[in-house]
Amino acid sequence: YVQMSKTLKKRISLNFNSFSKLKEAHDDLAKIITEKNTPLIRIPKNSQFKRLQAKLPGDFEWIKTRKRLVKEGHEMHNCVASYANLINKDKCAIYSAEINGTRYTMEFRSSKKGFHLFQIMGVCNSVPKSEDTQFVQDLLASIT
Repeated sequence: YVQMSKTLKKRISLNFNSFSKLKEAHDDLAKIITEKNTPLIRIPKNSQFKRLQAKLPGDFEWIKTRKRLVKEGHEMHNCVASYANLINKDKCAIYSAEINGTRYTMEFRSSKKGFHLFQIMGVCNSVPKSEDTQFVQDLLASIT
């Protein structure tokens, strides 16, 4: 918290009456730093992942902006914002979706064989339920 405050040239407060308040202040600063350090997202007009979006269910959200990418990372406590350059190079597409009551961040990539699920993670990079991973893989198999 102190180092982040210095980096952002923000006033350092040591007047926290609980650990949760300190953690909240830390997380707020972390979000600001992540947003500052995350490049703008520019999905190529001819992105190969447009075909994927057209085939996935409507509740699978394709994350297409820096603001939304940073928000996903903050809410899911993961480093998905660090994928901005890969997104801009059309190497991957990041999605957010709730499957069977559990929210996931997903990375899709493509190959000559079609689209594939590169990774799927729950909150704090928790391992997904096998049936949820299988659900996404079955979806992909039906569209490629």
